[in-house]
Amino acid sequence: MKVFACSDVTCRDELDDLDAQVALLEEPEEGAIIGKTFICILADQFARLKTGNRLFWEHESSIFTMEQRNYVKQVTLANLLCSNLPLHAVPTNAFLPPSDSNPLVKCSDLPVADLMPWKDTSLIEKMKKVESGSRQQDKVHKEEIKTGKEAPKEEL
Repeated sequence: MKVFACSDVTCRDELDDLDAQVALLEEPEEGAIIGKTFICILADQFARLKTGNRLFWEHESSIFTMEQRNYVKQVTLANLLCSNLPLHAVPTNAFLPPSDSNPLVKCSDLPVADLMPWKDTSLIEKMKKVESGSRQQDKVHKEEIKTGKEAPKEEL
């Protein structure tokens, strides 16, 4: 469906002033509920959200290791629900209601979460070093208060 057609330059200015919501008036694509223009707008927005966020879990500079990323790719909502709620069964695709094509699966039949990829303790060790350095500074400060003298500065 065409909203209107123009060929001269003055009409071009009017097209630039159109609200993007006009794309909702477009005929839906086959098998979709929205038209090509709105599909492109949504796809562009989601792509920018994903690639523009350096903390997004799939981003190459994310804090996750490759093993952690692989684990996240394998986990389903059904796994998460069974692991965290007192459920006995969930739909195979937990985003959809149970049906003949989406049967219930027993929670005991789902793979058990292996959290070993998150066992890395290097961050904890770094935090302990910072904390012990802070404690050392506190001791020096208390001694300065007692004696009234400033202690010699040492690098920690």
